[in-house]
Amino acid sequence: MIQSLSIFSEDDTRLKKILVALLVLVCFSLPFKDYLFVNPLIFLSILVWLLGNPFKKAAVKNPNFPILVALLLFFCLHVVALFYTKNASGGASNVEIKLSFLVFPLLFYTERFSEKQRRSFMQSFVLGNLVLYVLCLCRAFWFLFTAHENWFFYTDVSWLQHPSYLSMYATFCCLVCLYYNLFPKRSVVLFVFFATLMVILLSSKAGIFIHVALLTAFFFSRFVTQKNRVKNTGIALLLLLIFISLLFLLPETKKRLTLFSQEIENKNTATDTKESTSLRMQIWALSADIIKEHPVAGVAPGDVQEELTKKYLEHDLVSGYEFQRNAHNQYLQTTLGLGLLGLCSLLSLFVLPLLKNKNTMIVFFLLLTFFHFVPESMLQTMAGTIFFVFFYCLLCFKNPPATS
Repeated sequence: MIQSLSIFSEDDTRLKKILVALLVLVCFSLPFKDYLFVNPLIFLSILVWLLGNPFKKAAVKNPNFPILVALLLFFCLHVVALFYTKNASGGASNVEIKLSFLVFPLLFYTERFSEKQRRSFMQSFVLGNLVLYVLCLCRAFWFLFTAHENWFFYTDVSWLQHPSYLSMYATFCCLVCLYYNLFPKRSVVLFVFFATLMVILLSSKAGIFIHVALLTAFFFSRFVTQKNRVKNTGIALLLLLIFISLLFLLPETKKRLTLFSQEIENKNTATDTKESTSLRMQIWALSADIIKEHPVAGVAPGDVQEELTKKYLEHDLVSGYEFQRNAHNQYLQTTLGLGLLGLCSLLSLFVLPLLKNKNTMIVFFLLLTFFHFVPESMLQTMAGTIFFVFFYCLLCFKNPPATS
């Protein structure tokens, strides 16, 4: 587990130690709703960071500078969009959500964190997720025994967080535990099985497919590059067997996957549909129509929802209008708001780290977030934005400038 005293080096100042401790708490709190703990902790972290006069190190030559520029550019595009938005409050709210693209890049670019401190951030995030899993299951059992109701699937079991986000977190936790050996081997194996069970219970269709695909790819990469191939193959096959067995044993999850398959096969175009897959496909088509009308600069992030609502009314898309759905695809959402320039800015965040780093974990993180951005507009919420930017910077900015 996290040994608090060992994460501080003798060279760390008091402010640095406070900053590290606060970031550990940020990681632990991140799986929970952002308004509970994480926002105040991030504010305190920024305050402590600024008190350490960090910008004196910003001018030092750093190979990560292009990545820093890409992150800041994405944020600046949202600020610039405030000058042509019709909805000033909506635009300001969007900029507020994107503040992580300003704060965390500068923080990780200017601060030097030891390998133990980086590992402690990841360990804390894993433990935070584990605590939330236990709370979710305890809550489900409470409803089972007191109200005789099934609260073990999808939004019912996903307490304090959306199922899609919690599935993404679970997959990331499994990958970092396996890649960095954050805990004893038996604990890691047990956690991977437990997190996989949670992914199935959460019943996020994209989350399930991405979880299986990335863990399979991870074990395959270990098979190719390491000597202990028999063990890794055995663990992968056992995990896959348990996964498939649970899909058939848990009817609610099986039902959602079956419905997904049917919707794809039948191409349901009913405008009153409430099935998420069909609804998404229709929203994507309407989003594409808006993009064709505003290809260069977009409609401004603050005006995206209004433009989508007009399309929902125009095409009688009942569920889209009733629940005020966003684009449910981050690439479309960004292009709607910022045009093709915004899309290129977003895509550059996935390309630049591959040119600057050879770390396998960075590749898996980019794949995880890239594919989760397809069915969800992850960067439209604090939960998605903070997770993406924090761990993106933690993984990419591994060689910050030394303190002068």
